[in-house]
Amino acid sequence: MKIFFLLLIFFSQHCFSQWNPNPTDSRLLNTARSTFEHKENDIYVYNVKTDTGNYTCIITLLKATDCLLFSYSIPEKSLSGKMNVTREAINNATKYATFFSDKGTDSTAISILWLSKKNMTELYLLKETTMDMGNGNENFHKAKNSIIKINFKGKQKIFTVYNIANEKGTIHVSVISDIRNPLIVKCDGPLNISLKEIR
Repeated sequence: MKIFFLLLIFFSQHCFSQWNPNPTDSRLLNTARSTFEHKENDIYVYNVKTDTGNYTCIITLLKATDCLLFSYSIPEKSLSGKMNVTREAINNATKYATFFSDKGTDSTAISILWLSKKNMTELYLLKETTMDMGNGNENFHKAKNSIIKINFKGKQKIFTVYNIANEKGTIHVSVISDIRNPLIVKCDGPLNISLKEIR
């Protein structure tokens, strides 16, 4: 019986750790503090910085099953629309939209706000990946993880994030370190956004 429980512990740590983006932080990443499951009707409030000023962008998740369909609204610019991150993009996209427009996008090659599983897996395994974040394909390298606090449904919540940057150091991205919900919480580059609140 003792051997059975030891084997059970071993397999639970090794077989299921593949779902953990950073096994060295497993005690933190496996808690409800460091991530969350995105659900329909979740609202993400971002600060968007452009050449013409700072704006609030309100993202409402409309569908979170075989795709990630969301609406967005930038009240200060009277801009609104919808964007659809397809299943193909969720899994394999390496190109990311760098703006919100009234036309939106439904491209299988383009993602936005979430890193693809392909990019997240490569960051986990290789600590680098290739992405187009507005300047064509570039190599991005993973630095040390960090912890941030965000207002989550009325309370302060701690998230563990991957910090990545291109080789030139001109684009920096912070993303929740969970392959099931790799939400971009901050991006400093052609797309300049910072997550303020999740409702």
